[in-house]
Amino acid sequence: MDHQVVAQLIRNDRQNIAEEVLRLQLEIMPEMAKRYSAYQMEKTIQDMKYHVQFLETALFADSPPLFINYLCWLKELLESMGVPLRDLSMSVVCLGKCLNARYPDIYHKTMDKIISEGLEHLNMAALPSETFLVEELPYSGLAVKYLELLLKGERFQASELIQDALKRGAPIKEIYLQVFQNTQYELGRLWQTGKINVAQEHYCTAASQFVMAELYPYIFRTANQGITVVAGCVGNELHEVGIRMIADFMELSGFNTYYVGANTPAESIIATLVAHKPSVLAISATMTFHVAEVAELIQKVRKSKECNDVIVMVGGYPFNIDKNLWETVGADCYARNAEEAVGVLLAMKSEVEN
Repeated sequence: MDHQVVAQLIRNDRQNIAEEVLRLQLEIMPEMAKRYSAYQMEKTIQDMKYHVQFLETALFADSPPLFINYLCWLKELLESMGVPLRDLSMSVVCLGKCLNARYPDIYHKTMDKIISEGLEHLNMAALPSETFLVEELPYSGLAVKYLELLLKGERFQASELIQDALKRGAPIKEIYLQVFQNTQYELGRLWQTGKINVAQEHYCTAASQFVMAELYPYIFRTANQGITVVAGCVGNELHEVGIRMIADFMELSGFNTYYVGANTPAESIIATLVAHKPSVLAISATMTFHVAEVAELIQKVRKSKECNDVIVMVGGYPFNIDKNLWETVGADCYARNAEEAVGVLLAMKSEVEN
């Protein structure tokens, strides 16, 4: 049976599977009922649904690394919260048991390898995560000061810091790469390790978008390449700062960009392609479980006679985990970050222009 068909079977029964997994785990570990409050049990059900959702995506893409990476990320997060590793490992074991019982004819052909590799990586000793604001980078000191101001809630001072750096001659591209981009990576690491909470991460991200918006006078001074790019996120994807940075970086490099932002329905994206006739569509997905939506969007673009010749570039966290994932979803190319996105398009310039 096709992996994507199996993924759909699981997607259609996600809630029941999550509840069954928790029931199995409580049978094996009855002491959990005493350790966990009613609120924690409710959160555990949500965690089980995430297990199922990430497994669905790994099956859809036939990519075990997507599920493995999720488990390793979750392991570090839960350890920072004091949750025993055994709780997480047993939930994955029970997920395997549940799916094997539900789909005995296809489990070992499609799911067993992903579950087994996930458990193997969970049991490996994890290296402590390292800061993204490494001292060797020329503007790491600026990035550290910038992040400190954001974490203090001082977004106006953070903006002044960046403006002063630009007046002193700091290249705006390096501000994007070494300050904005690396600060976002660092915020994710700090949240994952329990150093900051969700509200702090959201505030800092929104503040960076505010600071970037103030830099537009610098961005629109670049010679025009004559190539238009529509850039945005698939429907339900709310993490837009990455694709926003890519759109700005493209503007800095002379591309015309039409930025549609986060959570944009496929129909709206296609209507934008028809109206503006760009050469390139740049799509970002930060959450792994939105990979299927990226694939569906690309299929719809290909089926549209008015925009099926548009070059589709994809990027975002799941595409950095599995370097072949862009081919799986049907894209024409992939970029790891803003700088690489520009490099890929410049290398393809002759094809884009034709």
